[in-house]
Amino acid sequence: MKNVAVILIVFMMVAGCSNGEQSKGNENSKTVASSKTTNEWKVSPAFMVKDPKRPNSPIEMFGKEGKIGIIGPQLYANNGQKWMWHFWGDKNTLNSGKLKVEATNKHTDEKVPALIMDGGTANEHKVWEYAGVGGSNNGADAHMPSNISLPKPGLWRLDVYIGDRLFGNIVIEVKSASQSNSETDWKLRPAYREGDKLLFSFGFSDKNPNIRTI
Repeated sequence: MKNVAVILIVFMMVAGCSNGEQSKGNENSKTVASSKTTNEWKVSPAFMVKDPKRPNSPIEMFGKEGKIGIIGPQLYANNGQKWMWHFWGDKNTLNSGKLKVEATNKHTDEKVPALIMDGGTANEHKVWEYAGVGGSNNGADAHMPSNISLPKPGLWRLDVYIGDRLFGNIVIEVKSASQSNSETDWKLRPAYREGDKLLFSFGFSDKNPNIRTI
């Protein structure tokens, strides 16, 4: 009987430790999941890119450094803009197929196409994908000019697919049309600079007629 009692006590102690470790593991998993969710919806930062062809003219982009870089203005809901996409990766991946951009809204979880075909014409319409990416440009391994628009303000995650595989994603904040200000709308992320001198940028403004498009 004593041996049976000892065995039962040991079993209960082991079970208690196991449950404690499992509980701690669950808490750690929740912490990691929470951290991951927070990071997934952090607005993608700006960064500088050096183009070997223009070593004295660093280029400012935003997105995911070394993976996806964009030159383009702030997006406002239902207001199409021009963006130049840049990609870094191996040739097989970059040449593997069509470029697809799937936009997901943080609060509603709705998924919509972000790209525009025939922008600024009577035939303008939204599309899920373009034919594919172009060659190297601005220090990146590949690039793609685009027209882009999203239907409502808030945080959006742009999942980028090349071929049938997810290449990467970025997070942007779309502002409401009422937040648009003609004075500041065209304070764009610069394209080419030599020191403090702006050579040209992505877009133009009536208030800044000397700034021209890429």
